[in-house]
Amino acid sequence: MRKRAERTLGAVVILAILSSGAGVAAEEALESHPGYFSLDELGIVDPDRSSVDINLQGAMLRLVGAAVLQEEPALAQLVSQMKAMRVLVAPVDGLDPEKTEAAIAGGVTKLEGKGWQRVVRVKEDDEQVHVYLKEAAGEIEGLTLFVFDPSDELTLINIAGRIDVELLGALSQAFDIPPLEAALEAAEPTLAEAEREP
Repeated sequence: MRKRAERTLGAVVILAILSSGAGVAAEEALESHPGYFSLDELGIVDPDRSSVDINLQGAMLRLVGAAVLQEEPALAQLVSQMKAMRVLVAPVDGLDPEKTEAAIAGGVTKLEGKGWQRVVRVKEDDEQVHVYLKEAAGEIEGLTLFVFDPSDELTLINIAGRIDVELLGALSQAFDIPPLEAALEAAEPTLAEAEREP
């Protein structure tokens, strides 16, 4: 059952990527959303050289939600509350580690300057993980994740929209994003606390 749902979701994502030309107006409207953070502004990853580039918003997200509603209702529920999802994954070949770390530090500074709350920061050996949440009107309205492992890959994620943290695992599994799942496990106590707060 899950395999069929994943195939359906994969087909929808491919369709979304192939037909994603509606960009500029939707992007401008999205910039005012409190949970939106532009990953492209970091200047770390050239989308043309990324191994994964998922960029879904608006109608494309509704299409994904409709496609998985029967087989993955939890995922469909989460997607229905999202405004946009951007995932960039890049191999470290061709990335300058020092410039990458500096760009991530700059991204962290921007997030904190805009009132994002850090829920996870891990710096172990050369690997680093940063997970930030954005709250607005008592709801979690955004999640941004930076994972950099100089021996493996760089993962950048932004999800804008009302987020039910209990359902994020379904999203990670459906889109096969192991760094998101690992970061969620590390952040579980903090995320649960953030969701309980009024």
